[in-house]
Amino acid sequence: MRRKGVVLVVVIGVLIVVFTLALVAMYIMTQDARVAEHKIRRVRALFAARAGMIHALEQARTGNANYTCTAGTCGESINIGSGITGYPVGGIPVNIVFHGATTGPMNTHQVDINVNY
Repeated sequence: MRRKGVVLVVVIGVLIVVFTLALVAMYIMTQDARVAEHKIRRVRALFAARAGMIHALEQARTGNANYTCTAGTCGESINIGSGITGYPVGGIPVNIVFHGATTGPMNTHQVDINVNY
């Protein structure tokens, strides 16, 4: 009879150790997935900002800009990646702001690109 009790305790102990290892493995995989998703979103936002900058430069070059101006700054908001697989459904909103004062060399303006990811 004592032997069965010892075996039962050993089996329960092994099950507890295996269950604990499974929980730790799940926690580590979840954290790794969160870090990977954050990196993907950050890189996606970087390239969306670059696309927004190219869009702003092209609009300024061709003179086709439809910017709303208030208090010396002009800007627009565009969605980059709308309808592209891997991007959010509506795209990534990119805010482009041209500052009115000429702050750079040869009568240039400062341009800010903001992306929330």
